[in-house]
Amino acid sequence: MDHDDAVRCQAAERYVAGELPPDETDAFEEHFFDCQECAEEVRWEQIFLANARAVARELAASPPVPTFSETVRAWFAAHSILALSLAANVALLALCVYIGTMTTRQPGPGARMLAVYFAPPLAKGADSAQALPAGTEAFIARFTPEQSYPSYFYQVLSGSGDLELSGTVQAVTREVDQLLQVPVQRLRAGVHKLEIRDKPGGGILAQFEFSTSR
Repeated sequence: MDHDDAVRCQAAERYVAGELPPDETDAFEEHFFDCQECAEEVRWEQIFLANARAVARELAASPPVPTFSETVRAWFAAHSILALSLAANVALLALCVYIGTMTTRQPGPGARMLAVYFAPPLAKGADSAQALPAGTEAFIARFTPEQSYPSYFYQVLSGSGDLELSGTVQAVTREVDQLLQVPVQRLRAGVHKLEIRDKPGGGILAQFEFSTSR
């Protein structure tokens, strides 16, 4: 076997792997003893094969590395009581944070002073405007409709008849006397008329006149 034949049939690789038949093995051995290039290739093939076998042995001896999810499941399986305690602590912490946040953002309805004017009861109208003290926040109207309604419609008109406020409120009680609180701190200074109806466009159930100042 000459050098070209050895290269063409990959004799060095097959020789190291034990794939050459006996007659070709003898011919190649006679060749690479006298061919430095083929002898060097045989040496490198033997080194590569030895390294590959060593790596294979290490992989076979080493247990497979578990994934992160497998590690977590194994830990929880081995520490079930501790895991339950940890979960409970996390839930308790989340609840405390939520309560703290709600407490910070939504303070409880503590006692506070409210500057209001409580209008005397009137049935159909008022003879003169009631002067509200400066700084009054709300006008509380007490009225007695001839019958109770589930809701009431109110509107506040300026002295010139312009609409300033309006809305519909649900009746808190079906008792005869009704109390309606209307915010007045944003109204302009002057005379205002409050009209209360059972619905928009309905008949006037009660009306009040009051004046505001700054």
